[in-house]
Amino acid sequence: FLTGLLENGYRLSGVWDGTLDGVLFPLLTAGSAAPIRYGPAGTASGKVRHDSTAVMLSYSPPSDASDAVTWTAEYAVDGQVSRSTF
Repeated sequence: FLTGLLENGYRLSGVWDGTLDGVLFPLLTAGSAAPIRYGPAGTASGKVRHDSTAVMLSYSPPSDASDAVTWTAEYAVDGQVSRSTF
């Protein structure tokens, strides 16, 4: 994948916490595609769900104590995305 050429993927952000960092950081350092399940409207029954295989291109936790406690990440999808519901 070439960074900056994200055609099919996800840009995510949210409130940072240590548990989430423990999940996201290893995905970034792995450098390989892994299964991803994305619920853009949440995970309640009947909500839309996208399943795919994706490579994490970037992950940015807060850099110091004066930053807002948020994170961002980008994934590039490898292959097709299937759409279903939770």
